[in-house]
Amino acid sequence: MKEITFHPMTQKEFNKYIKFSWANYIEQQIIAGLSKEEAKLQANRAEMDLIPNGFSTENNYFYNIKKNGKLLGYLWLWFNSENHNLFLPEVYIKETYRGKGIGELAIKFYEEKAKELNAKKLKLHVFGHNTNAQVLYKKLGFTPTNIVMEKVVK
Repeated sequence: MKEITFHPMTQKEFNKYIKFSWANYIEQQIIAGLSKEEAKLQANRAEMDLIPNGFSTENNYFYNIKKNGKLLGYLWLWFNSENHNLFLPEVYIKETYRGKGIGELAIKFYEEKAKELNAKKLKLHVFGHNTNAQVLYKKLGFTPTNIVMEKVVK
C-alpha cells in the first residue's frame, strides 16, 4: 500500500482548491464570531496579503495530500523571506480521514519543508474552536504566542 504523499498543485488544482479554502475560512470566521460580511472582508484582506498574484505568488507552496491517488486534504505553506519564518495558512484534512494521523504527517512534512528553506521558525494560526488541532500542535511542540479572547456584552 502506498504511503501518504504531498503533491504540488497544478494551476487547475489550485483554482479549485482556493475557492474551497476561502469559503472554509469564511465559515470558520463566522463560527469564531464574525458576521458573514466581516468574514468575507477578512478573507479578501488575507487573500490580498498572502497571494496577491494567486498561484503565481512567490514563496507560496500548495499541496494535495493523497494516498493511493485519493485526495485526503490540502496543505498551504508560505515562506516569509523577510523574517525567514514558514507560515502554515492552511492544513485541511477531509472529515472522513480525520483522526488517522494524516494531520500529524502533514505537520512533519511542513517541518521538513522548513528545513529545506532554512526557515527559522514555524508559525501557524488556529481557531479557538478547533481544539483537536490545538491538541495536535501542542503535541508536536508548538506553543501559543498570543491568545485573543472575547466576551459578548449583554
